[in-house]
Amino acid sequence: MLENHEEDEVIIARSGKPVVKVTLIPPVDVSKRIGIAKGKFSVPDNIDEMNDEIAAMFGV
Repeated sequence: MLENHEEDEVIIARSGKPVVKVTLIPPVDVSKRIGIAKGKFSVPDNIDEMNDEIAAMFGV
């Protein structure tokens, strides 16, 4: 089984000829993404000022 890491890949064949190779997608280390933009930009104090107008544009 791929999920248990018993196999590295599974090959599916049609009439004895391989047509598809299935492998696991390697996990992504998300610990390096969190906070990556810290200090890169500033958020204005009035960021929520136009929320109602923008919501109205989307019919909310």
